[in-house]
Amino acid sequence: MKARKIFDPLCLLLILLAVSLPPIARAEDEKPKPEAVQTEQAKPAQVPGENRENQEEPKGPPKVVETFPKIGDPDVDSGILAILVTFDRDMSDGISWTGGGDYYPKLTEGKKPEWQDKRTCAYPVDLEKGRFYCIGVNSTTRRNFQSLKGVPAEPTVIYFTTEGATEGVKQKLQKPTVKLMLPQNHSSSADPKAKQMRIDFDIAMQPNIQLIESGPYFPPLDRTRRPYWAADHKSFYIPVQLKPKQSYRLYLNGRGSLNFVSESGVPLDSLLYMFQTGP
Repeated sequence: MKARKIFDPLCLLLILLAVSLPPIARAEDEKPKPEAVQTEQAKPAQVPGENRENQEEPKGPPKVVETFPKIGDPDVDSGILAILVTFDRDMSDGISWTGGGDYYPKLTEGKKPEWQDKRTCAYPVDLEKGRFYCIGVNSTTRRNFQSLKGVPAEPTVIYFTTEGATEGVKQKLQKPTVKLMLPQNHSSSADPKAKQMRIDFDIAMQPNIQLIESGPYFPPLDRTRRPYWAADHKSFYIPVQLKPKQSYRLYLNGRGSLNFVSESGVPLDSLLYMFQTGP
């Protein structure tokens, strides 16, 4: 007679628990899954001066943000090798250094103006001690300093004296100012019968007579007469044909022109001249 196998109740309980319980996770299964690998790397920070062509061009015409020497410097080292101008944006290859006469810096023999980078242009010079110098960046008629989109830079004048200049020479650095306007600037009751406008300066000016007529508010000129300067070149007269109850305005320099400059070439700061006529 065969003996029957008898199961211990405790063993049977352990077997049932092993079947019903979930497997215990291993330590290596508890590690978080790695994040997905990026297929596109973050763009590096923009390096100044790099890929500027893709940047949006600032509004308005290019502006001069720095010059060497500084405008109006009374004690420049005569041994500098070049005059520099830096603009607020990338520029095209055109160049318009303007001016002439005794105050215009002598270009270094065998050299020519050139761009140092997209924004800074150099004018090689041979300077002398004790001298006044004046050189223009663009002008009313010469406008080859242009942005990449072909917008001409605002005209600027770089002027300075070198070390050893006398006080008489340094006086050429003086910036002209307006002393009198007739009709008065900002007048609300100017005489519409006035036959001319008058502008007085504190120092003698170059006798330029070119006016930039622009916009519907420019005073109507008397075409039978020409604007003219007084003999001392301190008073400028503009023949006009004004109308009653009208608003007029014009710019003295600015907006692409530098027609009002001292005898040494120092420009008047841009000034808006505006007035209204009475009945």
